[in-house]
Amino acid sequence: MAILTGAHLFIRCLKLEGIQKVFTIVGDTILPLVDAAADEGIEFIDTRHEGAAMHMADGYARITGRPAVGIFTGGPGFSNAISALPAIYTSESPVIFIAGCAELPEKDMVTFQEIDQIAMAAPVTKGSWLIHDRRRIPEYVATAFRTANSGRPGPVHLTFPIDIQEQEI
Repeated sequence: MAILTGAHLFIRCLKLEGIQKVFTIVGDTILPLVDAAADEGIEFIDTRHEGAAMHMADGYARITGRPAVGIFTGGPGFSNAISALPAIYTSESPVIFIAGCAELPEKDMVTFQEIDQIAMAAPVTKGSWLIHDRRRIPEYVATAFRTANSGRPGPVHLTFPIDIQEQEI
């Protein structure tokens, strides 16, 4: 029997929300998510710049009327992707912006490419959260989609540490 990881659980939660494709550039802190998405049959729309991928997710959400998902590595990948958030926020598009980061125990220790992704995304999203416990993955995904779609639609952000992605469920 295959091992179920936090990344697999997360991707299965995305599928339950109706997600069939993600906009991305593959990077180190999202490799478990990428592997899980491939295992689960999620289509990748791979781009040359994270900001472009987020704009594509915005366009997809506007055209389909359904939420779209962008997944990016932490640090520089996150900071490139966040450049699209002000436009997405003001256009009221339900885009779920997911970023990886280094291991949770290394948080606030000036680890590899660490920046405060939660605080940086907060002003231009309806919600910005850190997934800090694998048992709460379904709750965070459901909250992200509910928040993105409720009232005035808009983007939300989830930071997902690589060690939580890799943990067995």
